Amino acid sequence: MAKSNRHWDPMVLIFVIVCLLIGWFIKAGVEGRTISFSDSKSGISLNYPAGWVTMPEEGAILAVINPQTPSTFSTRFTINTRHWNKALELGNFIVQFSAERGSSLSLYRIISMNPFELSNLKAMRVEYAYAIDPIGVRAGVTSFPKIVRALDVIISKDDQMYIFTFAAEEKEYDKNLAKFNAIVESIRLQ
Repeated sequence: MAKSNRHWDPMVLIFVIVCLLIGWFIKAGVEGRTISFSDSKSGISLNYPAGWVTMPEEGAILAVINPQTPSTFSTRFTINTRHWNKALELGNFIVQFSAERGSSLSLYRIISMNPFELSNLKAMRVEYAYAIDPIGVRAGVTSFPKIVRALDVIISKDDQMYIFTFAAEEKEYDKNLAKFNAIVESIRLQ
């Protein structure tokens, strides 16, 4: 009788492997779904992860967060625009914009600035970090300040600066950076 059970062992193993592969493909398909966003006023269109939810943010064209972030600071993506004087170079705008941001964020530090082109437009990737106090997020809970890493993709077109911002708590940053890069690759400006 023991020999008849051994005959099924390889079949069970093959069945388990096939089920795991099917599960992996289903998971990849669900996680890879996106929502298309388009704003006719600003001329922006892009795709963002389907599991992320919109949230109101003053002045933002779009603000979405990842509700599955295991932190008091949810991983987020926002779009903002600013009018700018064409005579100003992109670098000068970033210096001015960073000075404004630095006055409102604790321990604000620029980590890197790298120019690139996106759809034949001048753009800059600005990576930075700052500290937040999660006590303000959840009153009555004692905790240490947290470091947020963020990345702006700033694109200049005509008299507008388009600012696409990804921000996450430091330990979540690398886990979600590929999602932000996919969003950036889907950006279209009209």
